[in-house]
Amino acid sequence: MDKVAVDIDKTIELGNTNSGSIQKTFFGANFLLGRDSFSGTFNEKIDYMNVNLLRYPGGGIAEETFDINNPNDVPASLTGTFEGLSNFLAICASSDIAAVIVIPTKIYADSLDQGVADLATFVERLNSGEFGNPEGVILEIGNEYYVNNSSEVPELTAQQYGEIAVEFAKTIVDLANFNPKIAIQTGKTSDQNLEIISEFETAGAQSEVVARFRPVCSLVKVDQGSI
Repeated sequence: MDKVAVDIDKTIELGNTNSGSIQKTFFGANFLLGRDSFSGTFNEKIDYMNVNLLRYPGGGIAEETFDINNPNDVPASLTGTFEGLSNFLAICASSDIAAVIVIPTKIYADSLDQGVADLATFVERLNSGEFGNPEGVILEIGNEYYVNNSSEVPELTAQQYGEIAVEFAKTIVDLANFNPKIAIQTGKTSDQNLEIISEFETAGAQSEVVARFRPVCSLVKVDQGSI
């Protein structure tokens, strides 16, 4: 049976270790939905800091208010200048910046089937080019599952997050025609990372996943292949 090949890497590759240089792809920034705007000084700041990766619609915002069914609509709870997903992807493409889209997970804790259905529709819309060219886009599954954002968006356990991440990753791999990279969240501890890995191993499903992880505790790497 094909499975997901999982490795744990507790190091962070900073670039050419012989020269001591740090690669530019190590750095990125959040673009906060409803708060940041490309029409202000944002462009100047990312140019000055040489940002090469932008994460949309941010962190907690992704879990609390981002609706993948209406990614170009501004939530009523947010104020300020809004940039929809289409404009975000267009700006990233024209500026040669890698675009990351964070997929909400916590709202689907009790309705995983609905989450898979919503994600499937979103991926098909990306496939069609509805929001622009998706080539090179990184799809990140969830944001800090261990944080209690609100009573409506409570924290998840590592096991719960792992179960959702597996199904979402499989959905993306099965449907996406633009060869996206898929990012999975790390836990707060190595034990939590192992719980997430266990869910991928238990699923036993082939996954063409090359994942990027934020360095919270240790890095967990899911490689394409089978074991």
